[in-house]
Amino acid sequence: MKKGISLFVAITLILLCLSSCDVFVKKAQRAAERSFIIDGEKYIGTSIGFTEEGRRIAKADSFDIMEIPEDKDHNFLAVRSFLDDWTIVKESYVIPTEGEVTVAYLGWHERVTKGIKWEMLQSILNEDFQGEFIIKGKELFEGSYASDVDNATQYIFVGYEDCPVGTDVIGKFGNINGKLVFIKSEDFNIKEYDLKYTCYILNDEYQELFKENVNNEFPVIS
Repeated sequence: MKKGISLFVAITLILLCLSSCDVFVKKAQRAAERSFIIDGEKYIGTSIGFTEEGRRIAKADSFDIMEIPEDKDHNFLAVRSFLDDWTIVKESYVIPTEGEVTVAYLGWHERVTKGIKWEMLQSILNEDFQGEFIIKGKELFEGSYASDVDNATQYIFVGYEDCPVGTDVIGKFGNINGKLVFIKSEDFNIKEYDLKYTCYILNDEYQELFKENVNNEFPVIS
């Protein structure tokens, strides 16, 4: 009986160790800046939204190479180190830049594909708003491309067709002057000292979704 218990304990410990330890299933090495060679395939850095990483599948120098759970084909991988993190993509994979939107990231972390927030995204894509107003922002410091409006809003990244992550920035959303609004990405490309932004007011059914976000007040022009 004791022998059976000991065998059971040993097997349990082995299984726990296997589940908690990383198994490097791919060989990786550093290539040029922000790129890697993984199992003979070149991956290059890409400036897309944050992706949730899964298990660690490789290591190169001080960088951990992580799976992206939603990407079964491993077209995208996450790179993590103590000081930095970014996403890499197969050099051979052509990222879709148009077509059906199949995934979105609200901010850097929240992935949505269904539910009320997905409906909110579709409303934005269809430009189904209940009004608009123009606000005046300012640069954070002279010569900066960022503004105080940037700090009051969050990015929306979308992915098209078979792309499992958000690769295209369509704009930003946030609570401005007591309303949940959307600002188109082209508004953030203006390089003037006194910045003007058109805030498109989202429909009533979405106004309560992000009430926990900080509400920022800006001068209204119209």
